[in-house]
Amino acid sequence: MQAITTTVQDAASLIGVSRCSIYRLINEGKIATAKVRGRRLVKVDSLHALVDQAA
Repeated sequence: MQAITTTVQDAASLIGVSRCSIYRLINEGKIATAKVRGRRLVKVDSLHALVDQAA
């Protein structure tokens, strides 16, 4: 089963950027997130879409 969300740190590692870059992309609306129990989680499908768009 594939994960629906991932942490900001793991998202940064997956696409090879810094945590700050992930937060910038979130603030720009390029990556969708969900807040669960106070934690910001990155939606994996939006991360894949961003990578596909950049390729």
